[in-house]
Amino acid sequence: MNFVPPRIVILDNDQTTGDYDIFFKWLYWLESTHVKNYLDIIPILTAFTKIFEEVHIFRPGLRPFLKRLAELKREKKIDYIVIYTNQSESAKSSLKDVRGTPITIPFLLQIMYNCLAEESIIDLRLTRPEGPIPIKSFSRVFNALNIPTNYNAAAEKTLFFDDLIEHCPETDDVDAAEKGHVRVADYRVPFDPYLFLRLCRITISIALKNNTSARYYKKGWAARDLHLARSITELLETELFEEMCAPYRKCVLQFGDPRSHGFSKYIEHVERIFNDVEQIEV
Repeated sequence: MNFVPPRIVILDNDQTTGDYDIFFKWLYWLESTHVKNYLDIIPILTAFTKIFEEVHIFRPGLRPFLKRLAELKREKKIDYIVIYTNQSESAKSSLKDVRGTPITIPFLLQIMYNCLAEESIIDLRLTRPEGPIPIKSFSRVFNALNIPTNYNAAAEKTLFFDDLIEHCPETDDVDAAEKGHVRVADYRVPFDPYLFLRLCRITISIALKNNTSARYYKKGWAARDLHLARSITELLETELFEEMCAPYRKCVLQFGDPRSHGFSKYIEHVERIFNDVEQIEV
């Protein structure tokens, strides 16, 4: 029987689908608060998804890109959509939502990608294992999906979107790896301390609104958590602001305005590989 290569789209997270530095800062704040004990993550992520799209935390064009992937998956032209990131989930976080689900950035982004696509599209989430940062490989994806280990043949219908060329997946055939890798321009946005404060306020307000047990949280803890958020904002605005904007300025020098490198242009790669279309206008 001839081997039929699976049709896979693999997405890196940071600097590929967006710039999530502010998301990590929010998570660090959350771990230091009492609001974490009353966390209902779904309504928070619904609000954050809208904001991230409006202020370009997500790379422009990510929504139509993910919605097109969802359409091709429904049409049986894509088999799997995978998140493959070097963001870590190996450390056991004590941070959980009201349902007991561990909270990590890759997990949150998976939910938000589904939100943008308006349906559940992610089949697998791979994060950095413990130890040194490994080079990403096709073999890890195929093993996790229980695909036969004919990596070169399997890679024929795989597209891996990443901002770092050195993360080009390793196979026995370098040409197959290069063919499957789509190098996207590094994506950065300037850090906004006031957006950080806004995210913290939204988190507190949703916890108070949607969680009946949060009546215990109202007695002073909300004010203290908001005070912590304001203090961090002042620090970020002054001592660290220039340093935190440096990656954005470097990105502008190398690639130009990040907003000009939207994800819509990469729909062309998807159409060519999975929809049997030679070329389309985007």
